[in-house]
Amino acid sequence: MVIQRKGNVIAVATENLGIAIHGEYVIPDDVTHVYAALTGDRCAITNIRVHHDR
Repeated sequence: MVIQRKGNVIAVATENLGIAIHGEYVIPDDVTHVYAALTGDRCAITNIRVHHDR
């Protein structure tokens, strides 16, 4: 898993069993700290979009 912050954009990318997930999140300018946690054995993936590289 890769988590990167560039300015006010947080990018998260991971790949497992051939499935790649990438998300970018814009945070407000006044936020100085961002915390991330991996928890539990269940998760929900929402707003799924499929992209084909051509």
